[in-house]
Amino acid sequence: MVKPQGLLRKALDPDDVDLQNASFGSTGAYHESRHLRMYHNLSADYQNILIICLAGSEADLFIPDFITVKVLDFQTHQLVSIVEIKRNEEVSQSRAIEQVIGYFTRAMKHPSRDSELCAYLVMGKMVHRIRMERNGNRWYLVQDPAFDMLAPGDEFTTQLCEIAIRNWN
Repeated sequence: MVKPQGLLRKALDPDDVDLQNASFGSTGAYHESRHLRMYHNLSADYQNILIICLAGSEADLFIPDFITVKVLDFQTHQLVSIVEIKRNEEVSQSRAIEQVIGYFTRAMKHPSRDSELCAYLVMGKMVHRIRMERNGNRWYLVQDPAFDMLAPGDEFTTQLCEIAIRNWN
């Protein structure tokens, strides 16, 4: 399932979670609760109390252009890929890559994610892929060489098809 403007909420360390102030997300992570702000309004005769609840806010949300998830059941989603799109190459490439690395690093902290999770940055016709690679006992962040999605062979579509095939129910 593709989620436009999907939220990547900060995953809390399970050992440090205060269950009264945390919520459980669809990717298996605990998140900061969105605290409700309550306002009390007494009527003139002090007989009726009106309580107004406004939705709270949550700090440190990341909102990539698209996230792709595999629906495991009605409550659980597995993160599969992240896509950030910049319309043209005028945006600072280094800042855009830094933004996507931030998304990717956040997603890697979620328990329910594909073992081959990757993130794509589309800048004009160029596509940058970021992924994790294991070397012995250590994981490393790898940025593959950018490729032209309009070039013969269309590497971007090929990679997206491989992700879809690997995660098909």
